[in-house]
Amino acid sequence: MYFIRSGEDQGKRSFPPFKLIELDGVACGPVPSKYIEVDPNHLERDMIAVMEAQRREFPQVGGFCQLTSLTQHAVTQRILRRWPGDEIAAAAAAVTADVSVASSGP
Repeated sequence: MYFIRSGEDQGKRSFPPFKLIELDGVACGPVPSKYIEVDPNHLERDMIAVMEAQRREFPQVGGFCQLTSLTQHAVTQRILRRWPGDEIAAAAAAVTADVSVASSGP
């Protein structure tokens, strides 16, 4: 698994932008208090478990779980799980719709 930054950190010491960094495991935030083992052979199952743990502790986490995969030849994205009736996601969608309408002009 790898990590890549897409920009500078305004003077903070961190990973340099646009450099591929190999990870020993999975990185996510916010970090749930319960440790969840992530098996690269069962990444989808385990990442959903991580998100479920995040949702129990952090009410701002929700809506859907998306997996983005990068290979030498393609970038693919899939929604692994949606949480219907998620109030946080509904509120975010409403704000996004309002911003889209406001920015589209007369």
